[in-house]
Amino acid sequence: MLFVAPSGELMRGSARSVEGVNITAKIRREAALLSSFGGHPMAAGLSLDPQNFTQFQRDLDRSVEEEIIHPSDYARITDRCLAATLCGRFRSPSGN
Repeated sequence: MLFVAPSGELMRGSARSVEGVNITAKIRREAALLSSFGGHPMAAGLSLDPQNFTQFQRDLDRSVEEEIIHPSDYARITDRCLAATLCGRFRSPSGN
């Protein structure tokens, strides 16, 4: 999730998810802290008062952690990412 926080304005954020985590549903659980939000299971946009950011971050982290993969699955995911990197499937924005 990436946020911008112009001085004196609402924070605006953009979220991307991973397979198996409906990020918009997770954000919806925190709607009381938000000024606006919208999206689909794999991506979302939102805005919130900077005073709500810490609570939003804490609550969203907890919500996502409830659904995140069991720790024994991390090795499998890491192996898949490493294999994709070695095969050249992941590239930086510059193409390297």
